[in-house]
Amino acid sequence: MAKAMNQLKSEIGTGDKMKKVFICSPYAGASDAMTMKHIQYARDLCKYAFRMNFAPFASHLIYPQFLDDKIPSQRVQGMNAGQVFMSVCDEFWIGIKYQISSGMKDDIDSGKLLHIPMYFIVETGQGQFSKHKA
Repeated sequence: MAKAMNQLKSEIGTGDKMKKVFICSPYAGASDAMTMKHIQYARDLCKYAFRMNFAPFASHLIYPQFLDDKIPSQRVQGMNAGQVFMSVCDEFWIGIKYQISSGMKDDIDSGKLLHIPMYFIVETGQGQFSKHKA
């Protein structure tokens, strides 16, 4: 096990420590097609985070794979679990390409209570983004 961990560390490199970032963007849409656009947008935000040397966490890309967002108790479970990870993040990024959803508002309120530095992420075109203090 130790040998595998050392190999992994050498493959990752010894550059600057990655900061942890909570990705906040919409999930459910008015149609399945819009939900898919939201999912792709969250993926794009995560890719941008990696390019900026951040370790992204997007709970809405993970929990809907085994929790049903349409069942209120499971939605709450997913939101609560996401907030556990949020509490250890260094930054909170708000994707503003689409309207801010009620779930995003809940996460933003939690992030504020945790005093996590917040940033708006603006798409500038062709997969490029810019980060602005919220």
